[in-house]
Amino acid sequence: MFALGYIPRGHPLLPALHFRIPISRHSAPVAKPRLRLTGPAIVRRGSFLTFHGRVPSGHEGAVVIRGSLDGGTWRTLAIADGNGGTYRARILLSRRGHLRLRVLFRGGVEEVGSVRVR
Repeated sequence: MFALGYIPRGHPLLPALHFRIPISRHSAPVAKPRLRLTGPAIVRRGSFLTFHGRVPSGHEGAVVIRGSLDGGTWRTLAIADGNGGTYRARILLSRRGHLRLRVLFRGGVEEVGSVRVR
């Protein structure tokens, strides 16, 4: 009977084969809050894009602006000081294409958006 994977309910080995697998209540991944950036959809090459706003409460510190042009590598475009509860940064748009943007706050909160540079 053991070869078939069946153990009768009253068998003396049954208690010996009982085991527990501990599972943490906090093991599920926590979704990071994600906000949408608002701004122009199309901008001219050679112009500046200015980022400014409030830092989410409890996430004060450096604010990192990252970008990916036409699906390429994510690069740091600017770092702003967000210790006072607000941030301001400006980047030069020197290349044409579809620029995906992320504004990253301490603790994993991020704002995302995109702009077409012509």
